[in-house]
Order: sequence, then structure tokens, then C-alpha cells
Amino acid sequence: MALSKKLFVFVKLSLCLQLLFFCMVSNSFASAVGLPQSTLKYGFATQAGYYSVKDPEGTTDQAFLVQPFNFIVSDWLPNGSKYWVEAYYSSLAFDAETDSVGQQVQHLGSKLGLLYNFSANRYWHPWAGAGMDLSYTKYSKRHLINEYGYLAKRLDNRSNANVALLLNIAAQWQASSTWQSGLKAEYRMPIGQNLQSMTMSVYFLFR
Repeated sequence: MALSKKLFVFVKLSLCLQLLFFCMVSNSFASAVGLPQSTLKYGFATQAGYYSVKDPEGTTDQAFLVQPFNFIVSDWLPNGSKYWVEAYYSSLAFDAETDSVGQQVQHLGSKLGLLYNFSANRYWHPWAGAGMDLSYTKYSKRHLINEYGYLAKRLDNRSNANVALLLNIAAQWQASSTWQSGLKAEYRMPIGQNLQSMTMSVYFLFR
């Protein structure tokens, strides 16, 4: 198995173990600090937005992507904030232009963040926060075209592990005693040559 494939499998396994860890310790942590054990929530998000790649050959044009299912685990912390763990996988394609690289991208990762409730009442729950995105990305079929739209050059595939900074703002509503819904806007700023994005999510949390 190629090294990149082994790394891709390793990242998948580490994300699964990471989510399992949060699920296992959250109730114990809540009980230790006096919070009710039912504060742990699971859920999913549907995310849509615009993506581009900071490629070594130049930044790509933007591509629109809908991610139908991201898995979420979230819980309260003692200071009134909450942690947010979100696992995702995406696959998207960027068209080549004369000044930007065409390529296909496979992206697997998890988002780790803290959200703070800066003004809340019974019906309106706005949140703001920041976090990190830890991911592994494969870039394949990289190429350039000439001014006539024909293939000018094939480029080597590449892959890398990435860290990105996240900025979030969200609004959340208590739909019933057992589930919540919300909207979340997010900006992803890569550290290095990786994906950057501006997205909007609709999410649902259950307990």
C-alpha cells in the first residue's frame, strides 16, 4: 500500500477514535463537575459553501460544494461555553484556467472548537467561537491549460496533513426537550497550501 493511502487510513481511524473518546468521557466529565449527564448531544450538519485551494502553482478559482452529512458531538463546559467536534469528508473538483490549476480534491478531517453564548434567551441562542481544523487532503489530476483551453501541462499529485484556523458564528433554537436546530457560518483559513472556505451549515443536535 502506498504511503499516502496508509496515511489516509490512519487519519480515518484516528478521527473515529477521537469521536469515540469524546463520547465516552463526556458524561463522566459532566458528572464530575456537577452537570447533568444528559447535556451531551450528537447530531449532523448539512454544509454548503465556496472553496478554493492555495496551490503551489497558484490559488484556484472557487468551487461550490454541498456536504450532505457531517457528524457532530457537542457538550457544555463548566464556564458556560461548549465544545464542538465535527467530522467530515468531502470530494470536489476545480476547473483549470490559464492562471490556476485544475484538480480533484479529497478531504477528510475533524473540526475542534469552542463556542461562547454571548447573548441568549429562551428562544434566541447566538454563539461565536473559534477552533482548529485537522485534516488530510489528497490533490489529484492536477493540470494547467493554455489560452485555447487545451492541456498545457500535467502536474504531480500531492497530499498533505493540514491545520487550519476556524472562525464561527451560530444561531441555535430549542425545537423540543430532546433536540435543537441551528445555523452556523464558518470561515476556514489554512496554514500553508491547503483548502480555504466560507460556508453555511444547517445542523440538528439530539440527546
